[in-house]
Amino acid sequence: FRLYVTLLLLGSLVLTLELWTEGIAKGEEAIRASVFQFVSMMTTTGAASADFNLWTTFAAVTLVAAMFFGGSAGSTAGSVKVVRHLLLGRILRRELDQTVHPEIVSRVRLNGTPVDERILRAILSFVLLYIGVFALGTFFLVGDAARVDLDLRVLDAVAASATTLGNVGPAFGVAGPMGSFEPYSGLSKSLMIVLMWVGRLEIIPVAVLLTR
Repeated sequence: FRLYVTLLLLGSLVLTLELWTEGIAKGEEAIRASVFQFVSMMTTTGAASADFNLWTTFAAVTLVAAMFFGGSAGSTAGSVKVVRHLLLGRILRRELDQTVHPEIVSRVRLNGTPVDERILRAILSFVLLYIGVFALGTFFLVGDAARVDLDLRVLDAVAASATTLGNVGPAFGVAGPMGSFEPYSGLSKSLMIVLMWVGRLEIIPVAVLLTR
């Protein structure tokens, strides 16, 4: 929960400073728009109170990053979920500690309780598969957009892949908060439907379903 709140506050602050310094919004308006949009994206609520499609590239990248955080464990939010990010960070820290001190014995803990190694391996597998599916989705959308001559920036494809896999809602470009996914080809829409389904089931069950 502490990490969850920290991410919400930090992301909202970054967006507020960006909007304020770039002259997009000032004062209370900048704070309200930034907090609402970042919370909406991170919690995969998908609501929009402003056309953030018109914001700067840095603001767009910040919102896309929020799509990968998700809600807390056990919530109905999509994306990776904050607890997985927390445990992944602790796994990486343990690996660094063991590289410096090979003789050290260290357990990854969550709220003071040791986490089973099988769960940690499952988290690593999930995150790796999530990134792989997201990357493949982005690659496919860029290629299909070129095939049908759709004006699609790489950032727009990244956002579309991330928002559908994480079941977030809006993306950028034609699929921004005031637009829709209608301009995408039928093939791209079919892919995004698959991404939504795979992301909603959290990938692993689908991977198991497709094994012999």
